[in-house]
Amino acid sequence: MSADRMLELTMELLESGMMWGEVKPLYKLYEELSPKETAELIDYTIDNQKLDSWDKQVVYLYLALYSYQIGEYLPDKLYTHLMKETWDSYPEIFLRAAPQVAEMLIDAAKTEEMRAQIMPLLSAVRTEKSAEFLAGTDHRWEDTAGGWCVEKGKIKTLYREEVIPFEESPGTEEEDRWVPLKRIDRLCRFCRHPLTLIFNQKEPLGSCLVCSCYQTIYTRMEQGEIVWHEKNKKTEILEQCMDRVLDGYPNPERKLRRSREFRRITYSASVMTDISHTQLGGLPCRFDHLDYPDCPDCGEKMIFAGQIEGQDIWEWGDGMYYFYVCENCSNGACNYDQT
Repeated sequence: MSADRMLELTMELLESGMMWGEVKPLYKLYEELSPKETAELIDYTIDNQKLDSWDKQVVYLYLALYSYQIGEYLPDKLYTHLMKETWDSYPEIFLRAAPQVAEMLIDAAKTEEMRAQIMPLLSAVRTEKSAEFLAGTDHRWEDTAGGWCVEKGKIKTLYREEVIPFEESPGTEEEDRWVPLKRIDRLCRFCRHPLTLIFNQKEPLGSCLVCSCYQTIYTRMEQGEIVWHEKNKKTEILEQCMDRVLDGYPNPERKLRRSREFRRITYSASVMTDISHTQLGGLPCRFDHLDYPDCPDCGEKMIFAGQIEGQDIWEWGDGMYYFYVCENCSNGACNYDQT
């Protein structure tokens, strides 16, 4: 597909609010771009005078998350252009930046104001120089914004490389491909409603789907089952919302099954694209704002294990539930984001 036609199709679908073309979703079209088509689309978008900066950013975002035939990194030309044009870029675009881009960002961080703008971008470029620079700041981006952190002097990955996406089940597939989405007989000790089992593929993941909307809720494994973690402490905001919390919530309405679609770790890293977000592994959606919990027992950062969209639980649902595990202690955690 020519660069002008790809750009035209992207804008048409975005402006109409429809993320599907005649046959395929938009992200699939970007997935199929050849190295030559990817490079041409970058050049064409950079040089296009009719598009505003944010329209261009959406194109770059799709390229960064889905266009891998060109290789692991996108051309430096894109990042050089972004650093000249605007510092207000989607951090996800920089997930595909080569290591030398981190050096370019560090060189540009001359003032406190510039450092504040550069931190979220730099945190997406995982290199030792990025880690060293971020460790010398007191900005919140120095911690976990790029899906990694530094523990005991080493870079620690905070997600799993294998990605298992899920889709709504029509109820005709074999049972072992279904995700239970069911309440269990263990109770939340804050609201006294049953905990809900969400994923039961590699390991059971679940939480109180009410209280975790207000604070991180911890669980632990006991004889292969999820149970309440005794170190949960009720926060002030949850205390203030208890009247609403005690109303509870209906039983999960939908069944999911494991999708056969192949995904890379970046596919679900942004709320701005048309892909479904319920999955195990990979980078979490809104990875640049996620609150990775510390394990209540060993104190280390917990690993992002999976996420489920509220609309995949209930017809009226919204927001995203994020699930974490501590691989040292077999503890789990869940928090929620509605933005």
